[in-house]
Amino acid sequence: MRTRRILTAVTLAATTMLGCAGITAAAADAPETRQDASAAQSPSHQMAEIKGTVTKNTHMYKSGKPVQALKTGDVVVLKCWIHQPKKEKFYHVSFKGKDGYVVATAIKLEGAHEPPKCK
Repeated sequence: MRTRRILTAVTLAATTMLGCAGITAAAADAPETRQDASAAQSPSHQMAEIKGTVTKNTHMYKSGKPVQALKTGDVVVLKCWIHQPKKEKFYHVSFKGKDGYVVATAIKLEGAHEPPKCK
């Protein structure tokens, strides 16, 4: 019983200290909150950019329309990949501030890692 009173007092004090945010000590220490905080770490803790080299002249497409011409040797940043049923695999890439999709056979990965699958 005494432990319960102490916990109630601590929770009340924590709520008062945190102010109008309405966050209790229990909510501030919830596992979901800790996971969200770890996911939003600084860029130095995030995965490095995955780059690829264009192997043949092609275009980046978005909504079925060409966005940017790519030449052999251009270096693009790969964000993720998508594989549609009965179609080829595509990479979502960015190049010179623009982004779009490029067929995977036109990109050679620089390194051993592939980008994650698009959600």
